[in-house]
Amino acid sequence: MSSSPRPLGSPRSCHADTSPSPSSMLSSDPFQGRLLGPPPADQQWWDGLLFAGPIVVRTGPEQAAWVGGKAWRMYYHGRDSEDWGMGVHAQPGTPFGRVGMALSHDGVTWERYHGPLPGGAIFDPSDDPSAFDCVHVGCSDVHLMPDGTWLMLYYAGGLDPGRFPAWPAGKTALGAQMRCGIATSADGVTWQRAKTPFLNIGGAGSWDELAVSWPRVTALSTQRAMGRGQAEDCVDSTGGGRVQEMEGAKAEGGKLEGRKAERGKAEDMILASFADVAEADWLLTYQSVGDPHAPGHAHVGEGREVERVPESVPQYCYTIGSAAFDPCTKKWIKRGSCIRRGPIGAWDEAGANRRHVLPLAAFGPKAVQKWEGLHHQGKKGEDSLATGEAGGPPVLLMFYEGARYNGTYAIGLAYCLDGGETWDKARHIGPEPGGPILQPRFGEEVWDNMLVGTPHLVVSGGEEGSGKVLMYYTGVGEVSGYGRVRGIGALVWEGGDSGDLGKWTRLVVD
Repeated sequence: MSSSPRPLGSPRSCHADTSPSPSSMLSSDPFQGRLLGPPPADQQWWDGLLFAGPIVVRTGPEQAAWVGGKAWRMYYHGRDSEDWGMGVHAQPGTPFGRVGMALSHDGVTWERYHGPLPGGAIFDPSDDPSAFDCVHVGCSDVHLMPDGTWLMLYYAGGLDPGRFPAWPAGKTALGAQMRCGIATSADGVTWQRAKTPFLNIGGAGSWDELAVSWPRVTALSTQRAMGRGQAEDCVDSTGGGRVQEMEGAKAEGGKLEGRKAERGKAEDMILASFADVAEADWLLTYQSVGDPHAPGHAHVGEGREVERVPESVPQYCYTIGSAAFDPCTKKWIKRGSCIRRGPIGAWDEAGANRRHVLPLAAFGPKAVQKWEGLHHQGKKGEDSLATGEAGGPPVLLMFYEGARYNGTYAIGLAYCLDGGETWDKARHIGPEPGGPILQPRFGEEVWDNMLVGTPHLVVSGGEEGSGKVLMYYTGVGEVSGYGRVRGIGALVWEGGDSGDLGKWTRLVVD
């Protein structure tokens, strides 16, 4: 059956507006705009219970030939059981556990791909009870490398006890202590994993001591992610104990192919693939969770005071951190937290977590011109976007998921001018710092009226800045007669003519 995408509702419906939008009057179908819903109840799919976290990759003909000629792949995670691996009972509401894939010819109409693992999954927890990823896995990033290798970054939990958000000290559960892993594949379907995490939890007292999860890498176009000349002269950059060694990566240099031929071990090949990524111009961001009053998590006011969270709300928050790779020492340098929670009452009062970072230039010259104008004409004391100094690092945009303590999620925007070290929430994009630019459709009988999150953007068609920009997201809602529902949807950027990064419209399929 042929189908064509069209916008749903007005652009304003994707800004910070809690009133019913015109989209609700277009159709009585509460699932309009949902591109991927749950599988049929009578089929034993791997994600029959919960699913989330779309990561969309557009491939060429050679890769499409592996999967029936469809060039668009959506990697995501989910589960079909109340239990994770090793018989561990899953934390209620958590959608991660296994990884699978859906396919599309146009990025809009999707169908599940039946992979080689039970239920059609393509990546499962390890069957080794001593492994850091033997309980659950969640996919957070996928890249097709120039040599044709597929690279997956994921987060996982094992049998080490840890603490989930809002749990009191001393209460622990298996699978809660998450770490970041890596896997590679020749076809994007059958994967080999490194046995050790490439990013570990921080030491006692650090802001990321409870967990590190949702790793993503972003290309930087004008300088190394390390910056400051460290890649050239190999100066000591251990940063006072903030270094996280990429465990198991012992390669001393040379090309990826040379390392593969010399050692030939799957573990070394996987880590070497990631080392080559890291040695290029890439930035790593990740998420942790912790005490909302602790250093690295606390909201700091304009007077540098730490805001106290009332005891009436859960005592946790999400925080985004970043890291850069030192190609000389083969170590990741944790730069610390970079996006923290907003003040109580803000749209992101409970913190920032899942995110997608990409250069401002990806949105084209109109977007660059608009933010240059905002930067030079902005009101005194207000932050705005700029294009950076000539010859310096690119301006980076972070579309991030913000949370409230009432359980709702929305998507906002932050930016960086120095290659990934210092981030600020955009103040011109919505009513509050960071936006939001997309909220749930509160009060409507639709599938995403409770939360929207896990943004992943794809620029397709034409050269950089001249193509279509899609933002895929996870939505959850309550619909009369259906109860709690979820799905994956997409927005199309409508700001190409104006450069307005807040102008997005939901897609539906006729």
